[in-house]
Amino acid sequence: MLFEDGSAFDADGIVFGTGYRLSMPWLGADIAKAGDLDDTHLDLHDHSFHPDLQGLAFLGLYDLVGPYLPVLELQARWISHCFAGLQPMPSQAEMREGVTRSKAMRAGPPSMPMNAAALMFAANAGVEPDPAKWPKLERALLFGPLSAVSFRLTGPDALGEAETRSQQAATAFGAISGAEFTAEEHGICTMISRQAATSAA
Repeated sequence: MLFEDGSAFDADGIVFGTGYRLSMPWLGADIAKAGDLDDTHLDLHDHSFHPDLQGLAFLGLYDLVGPYLPVLELQARWISHCFAGLQPMPSQAEMREGVTRSKAMRAGPPSMPMNAAALMFAANAGVEPDPAKWPKLERALLFGPLSAVSFRLTGPDALGEAETRSQQAATAFGAISGAEFTAEEHGICTMISRQAATSAA
């Protein structure tokens, strides 16, 4: 590791001791009050923005089931896209609705599954891959691993090699063993289609 003062240290690993209390003593009292900060929550729209705190965003303030880094990257991309003007900020009305949802979730489940969080941030950032637009990757996107590169297929920061790398990630993960959908995969797709049709009705 190389430190800012120029010194170096060979480390076998880095341990992040995160704890379980939300502690932000550096946060101004007015900001803490706006977000109704306590030991476990800060009320934000989609865990990122607050309508009364323009020009400020928060990253990683959620309890996640699964690896954090792919999800943090997606959240950071959404925030940076908004601040860079690559897409509009959520409206005041959207953010107020988001804060209301956040308040309602205080009594709900404490953790989010990583796939739900990743898809929320990807949709917000405009980088959620549509399997129908990537027929060669449909199985990898639907049944493969939640690889960060699969969210680089589209959007302002898309990567040219994302299609190939997404397929490689799914193959390496062992999720995709052939070219055809399995009977179980067909069943899951049918169930999802029925649920979507019911929700739309």
